[in-house]
Amino acid sequence: MVMPVQNRIETRYRRLWFGLEARVTTGPVFLHRSGFGTLLVPHPPIANELLRWGMPRHAARELSFAHEFAHLQAAPLLLVYLLLMGVAALRGGRAGIGIWFFLLASAQAAWELISEGIVFLQDSERYRMIYMALPMFPRALFWTLGCLLMSAGWMVLLIS
Repeated sequence: MVMPVQNRIETRYRRLWFGLEARVTTGPVFLHRSGFGTLLVPHPPIANELLRWGMPRHAARELSFAHEFAHLQAAPLLLVYLLLMGVAALRGGRAGIGIWFFLLASAQAAWELISEGIVFLQDSERYRMIYMALPMFPRALFWTLGCLLMSAGWMVLLIS
């Protein structure tokens, strides 16, 4: 079984639907950088590692780039999502720092789910073929934990 760990640095550019040119750099090893122009956010590719577990390197790299660009494609949607969560938190009188960190984690989970959903929708047939021979557990774990964390954020806002 081949792990999708990136041992080399690779950068790709893509113009997004809202006109900005996005940049994604993978590597070295356990670090990605995504953003626009010189504004790049370094982050560990935890979701990519889990989702691409056992996948051949080339396929893992391609889907990882697609996932990172999907994050940037979905960034305007995330801002609206964060605004809705923030308004709900303020209207409900939930202003504690712990709640805000939890809501940010919940929003991050939603962003991960949306991004991988975009990857799937871009070429669902290829996506299915790549995953056909791979164990389902890592994907099931990703989708289950992501949905639970995203839902928990809204539950905190709507209940209590």
